[in-house]
Amino acid sequence: MYHTIILFSTSIFFLFFTTISFGDDRRDTETLVRQLAEPVVGEDKPVFGCVIGVIEGGQVHRFGFGRIDEQSDPAPDEKTVYEIASVTKLFTGLLLADMVVRGEVKLDDRLADLLPQGITLHRKSDRPITLLDMAEHRSGLPRLAPDFWETANRTPRNPYALFTREKVYESLSSWKPEYDPQERYEYSNYAYALLGNTLAAKKGKTFEELLDERVLGPLGMSETKTVLDEPLVKRLAPPHDAEGKRCQNWDLSTGFAPGGGLRSTLDDMLKFAAAALGDFEPLRDAFTLAQLPLADGAGEGRKIGLGWNYHVEKKFHWHNGQTGGYFSMFVLDRDRRIAVVILSNSFNDAPDSLGVKILEAVRR
Repeated sequence: MYHTIILFSTSIFFLFFTTISFGDDRRDTETLVRQLAEPVVGEDKPVFGCVIGVIEGGQVHRFGFGRIDEQSDPAPDEKTVYEIASVTKLFTGLLLADMVVRGEVKLDDRLADLLPQGITLHRKSDRPITLLDMAEHRSGLPRLAPDFWETANRTPRNPYALFTREKVYESLSSWKPEYDPQERYEYSNYAYALLGNTLAAKKGKTFEELLDERVLGPLGMSETKTVLDEPLVKRLAPPHDAEGKRCQNWDLSTGFAPGGGLRSTLDDMLKFAAAALGDFEPLRDAFTLAQLPLADGAGEGRKIGLGWNYHVEKKFHWHNGQTGGYFSMFVLDRDRRIAVVILSNSFNDAPDSLGVKILEAVRR
């Protein structure tokens, strides 16, 4: 399963590189990214193949390492498609922030008031679950749907396939809360599934429709979707499990889409990264709100906003994501205008530390 904090057969290490600027800075960035990535990606290494994007001071750099799969020679590039898993939560948190900025919802709105009729939501006490509680992973809702394994075991290689939007809502009826909202941090894919679907339903749309209208369309992210069309399917990097073997893609296109269902390319994710740095005026206020470190997260020195994690000491925002055959990492230093995006088709968390190392190297 993908989560927030928690192979790869090639004898030649390929590097794909493009940038919008040409000069010494490009050579320096290429050198440092290569030095940091080569020990991690390639034959007999943790990651089968990956793409890396770096934004620094307005310059955009794109790299591809390893191979797309064991049966082809080309390196992945800026148009290769990956599951981005829980990095999707940054988009869901942004939708919430955008609706708050527009005055369509408030952070203290109650989940119970927004649910479809007939859905039971139990409480431990009188403290209601709010939209903010869900965005901060402090709602008391469990990591997965209450009856998750009962349903997932029917399609074990594709555990989310049977979770429609209706199923996500219905699962609430069997949930008995152990904690009150804000009592503790507990990372919850289920909370984000409910959050994204509830926000969309308020506008009479599906999550995919609302996301396209508010974020993907305005940013020109035409290659970011939950359901891929045929041209994008042909560019999808095949997933690899923890042993480096080909495995099956996960389908989170309906009920759990807001928690981890997006697929995207490096080009599209760099558009999102530029907007997250404040370069897109229509969403600037929403990004600023979403990135505010509002509450304590998991671990000392970590705060969380509307989906975004924030490292207090090292002063950067981040989120990662993992499905059965992919791992992604998104790191952002808004003050210094630096962003790092890593997309891989290996079930390995090496991009976590690699993304932070690249950020720190670019800072220096």
